[in-house]
Amino acid sequence: EYFVGGLDDVRIYTGALTADEVAAIAATPEPATMILLGIGMIGLARLKRKQ
Repeated sequence: EYFVGGLDDVRIYTGALTADEVAAIAATPEPATMILLGIGMIGLARLKRKQ
């Protein structure tokens, strides 16, 4: 079975990562996610205001 997909970020480390380094890599939000969250919050506020 072959892998069918893409890789957008590859990192090679020569040693073990600390917990802080893993958290810094994994917890980086993408701007598009934050924009969608903001739009959703604005939409919910408008719905509540209309009711």
